[in-house]
Amino acid sequence: MQVIFESRDPQAAQMRHLAVTRLQFVLRRVQWLVPRATVRLSDVNGPRGGVDKRCQVELDTDGNGKVVITAQSRDWRSAIDAALARATRVLMRLWQRGRRHGRGTPRDPPPPPPPCPRPEPDPTDTGTHTMRHYPRNSPQAAGRILALALLSDGHLSKRELDMLDSLDAHTVLGLGRTELHTVVHGFCEDLLSCMHLSWGDACRVDQATLAALMDDIDDPALRHTLLQLCLAIVDADAHLAEGESVMLTAAIHHWGLPRDLLRTHRTAPV
Repeated sequence: MQVIFESRDPQAAQMRHLAVTRLQFVLRRVQWLVPRATVRLSDVNGPRGGVDKRCQVELDTDGNGKVVITAQSRDWRSAIDAALARATRVLMRLWQRGRRHGRGTPRDPPPPPPPCPRPEPDPTDTGTHTMRHYPRNSPQAAGRILALALLSDGHLSKRELDMLDSLDAHTVLGLGRTELHTVVHGFCEDLLSCMHLSWGDACRVDQATLAALMDDIDDPALRHTLLQLCLAIVDADAHLAEGESVMLTAAIHHWGLPRDLLRTHRTAPV
């Protein structure tokens, strides 16, 4: 994904690194949908102050035209975060709409880019956002485990998404196809909102969050079904990323399943 930064304001120009880094970080899970992104910062009220720091994010999408999102705040950081959060929601809605109506998407996303620098912690972030709640063993809680498998390597792979559909996973879990996509969308939003989470270099979800998500499933039969679906999903691109391995190992550990299941998968020919 090509990222362009534009600003005529000297103070805004100092935010170049932060704006580009945050955009790369936030969109890395859907970067294959956006070949080019532009961030524009401007001060619309000059020295008079107020809610005048504007961030405009322009996304040239693959197959859905141009998406332009604008947000204003009293400071640059808040304006950037608000614009990126809205942009991500719009992208996920476009992705859902395209799959619901059967429109074409790129054949294959490009390989994930090298890890970008992690944004500096925001001292104003109270970390009050939590993952949305689903009833234990509910279809939505189970669907979120599949979303975790999709995102555990740090990006959405079209091959894995196609595998999700070919497995008829939504029917297996008792969800409609759109309902499962909504769960995936919601999980993406929760991850992006929980900026206080400890994002590791291997898995994109920290161990405490992994444990909480796994604890939502305590039905033995459902656990076994989910593990089989997750194994098929991560194997769809013929590559087991380190984050995917962390996620599968956590599932086996928290659910008390035989480790041979993962060992067999790792050694199976691709």
